[in-house]
Amino acid sequence: MTALNLNRSDAGDGCLSDLALDQLLTGESAGSLAEQTRRRHLAQCPACAARLAELEREAAMFLADRPRLAPASDGASGRRARWIAGAVAAVAAVAAIALFRPPAPPSDIRVKGSAIEIEVFAKSTHGRVAPLFPGQVAHPGDLLRFRLTAHWAGYAGVVSVDGARQASDYGSPSGRLTALAPYHAQLLDGAIELDGVLGPERLYAFLCRDRLASAALVRAVQTALDARPSMSPTAADLRLDCALDTFAFTKVAAP
Repeated sequence: MTALNLNRSDAGDGCLSDLALDQLLTGESAGSLAEQTRRRHLAQCPACAARLAELEREAAMFLADRPRLAPASDGASGRRARWIAGAVAAVAAVAAIALFRPPAPPSDIRVKGSAIEIEVFAKSTHGRVAPLFPGQVAHPGDLLRFRLTAHWAGYAGVVSVDGARQASDYGSPSGRLTALAPYHAQLLDGAIELDGVLGPERLYAFLCRDRLASAALVRAVQTALDARPSMSPTAADLRLDCALDTFAFTKVAAP
């Protein structure tokens, strides 16, 4: 099982670091001089092109290695998720490029569905990274990052409801919602380390007209959960001037 190597250097041997390749895959350096320079290097360097293909293969292998396990609950209440920064910026790197850069539709076309869309990317405790799709499983200790696409300009946040039906802020280490431009897929800062509470988990991605505190979203979700213990809150239940998208996965013990 190959872990991401974030110590390769852009200098010295002249090859691109994994972080630089990550930024190419995610589009984080789109349009920059650095991106143009890196793409010229890729076209001339078989080693870097092979490493890029290897990162993509790791994503496919990661999904194949994770069997669907039945949801479990052991009553454990591990540490709530904590923010991780720095090298984990590469968590989203191995997803397909098409997922990262959705085209902006013409202004005279109305977009169907939710005004906010969430994509989730996971880095396992073994160091493998891949997109996490709705209905799949994750494990305690996995790192998650989120990419949001808004269909109108606003302020975004992410709230999680875990298997114990407790709401937590997953959206921003600053405690404030993140400004989003319309039709621009944006990777949120930081990453979340999943705790030991097992069972079904649901993410709520918000797009609000006002820059609320993240705690206001958490309170709204927890209040709705407490009022309807057997139901998942809807946008109407939350009584916020926000659009909403949801994403469900299951957290199970590592095999």
